[in-house]
Amino acid sequence: METPAFNSNQIFSNAKKRHIAENMLERYTGSLREKFQKQILLTNFEHYMRQFRKITNCPKPTRGSAMSAIHSEKHGVSLVNFNIGAPTCALIVELLATIEPKAVLLLGMCGGLHRSLKVGDFILPMAAIRGEGVTGHFLPTEVPSLPTFKVQKFVSEILVDQDIEY
Repeated sequence: METPAFNSNQIFSNAKKRHIAENMLERYTGSLREKFQKQILLTNFEHYMRQFRKITNCPKPTRGSAMSAIHSEKHGVSLVNFNIGAPTCALIVELLATIEPKAVLLLGMCGGLHRSLKVGDFILPMAAIRGEGVTGHFLPTEVPSLPTFKVQKFVSEILVDQDIEY
């Protein structure tokens, strides 16, 4: 397999594309770019938006043309509800790249993994099979999706400190 050549049209290195992505981030989420914090939570469940608002005492989330967002400057965290689908999730990750986040964590759900799991159990994945039709544009589908080690370690330590099994 050949390593793809550097593409100078990527958002990171092309000022015009970066500007377009920054505008799209604001339009799709209804939030000014400056409101986004360096730690990002992603979800496709409204429940997480309500819980985040309750925990952080943040004002009502903003709503854009495709997504909603809520920001806690106090905690340094933004939560984006991309609503549904891997393509929309991939899009918001690309757009968030313009703010150069420190960490991005997906809050979601999965079902049917093992009979011993119950609703509310924490699952901290070590790798994921990619076959949803989107990420194959970035890496071959044979390559599993791996979490960022620092984020994985951080979340694991918090769960252990809180005596929460995962």
